[in-house]
Amino acid sequence: MNVTLKIVECPQCGAPVRQQRQQCEYCQVALKVQTLSYLDHFDQSSVKKYLQHYKSIHTTFPDVPELNMSIGLCHLNLGLYDMARNHFLKVIEVEPDRSEAYYYVSLSIIKKRKPKNLNLREAKQIERFLEIAIRITPTAKFYYLWAILKYEYYYKNGLRVTSPHYDELFAEGHACKKDHSELKSLLDHLTIEDPALLKVVFA
Repeated sequence: MNVTLKIVECPQCGAPVRQQRQQCEYCQVALKVQTLSYLDHFDQSSVKKYLQHYKSIHTTFPDVPELNMSIGLCHLNLGLYDMARNHFLKVIEVEPDRSEAYYYVSLSIIKKRKPKNLNLREAKQIERFLEIAIRITPTAKFYYLWAILKYEYYYKNGLRVTSPHYDELFAEGHACKKDHSELKSLLDHLTIEDPALLKVVFA
């Protein structure tokens, strides 16, 4: 059974919310957080307000994908990576065609580390998730994260770079419409020391 998530009060200011509203009439924040780039504009105390509010609803509606996505994003922003991963996996279980969940679960596996320092099992997991995400919705940030993984983990560790090559993935990313706030968020949640790589993403 599909359940539509209804927010009845603002997670930030507590004001009542009229039906069909996507934004608080009083403090103007989004009621349902669905991207990491949006959440990155808030300080930790505000992110925790979102998280506390969503968790209070989650006890009643534990399987709603958009609610698990919102909770996962809050955890990811706060560096609670294992908790974030569990919620993104729940989204995938209930709604397997939601491409963003595969991307965010990949970031939760990386845990803001240098991609070079991942282990092989983690790298393979991330590749599988990103391949699925791209099959569902080809998106610039999906291609770029996969390209960065190929370059940083395989190439820099002297391992064989299998197809698709990172150059191909960067090219595919360049061909997609870019959301620069999402690309900045991607790079903010990785540890990358190669300035040339950063220039490629924002080329």
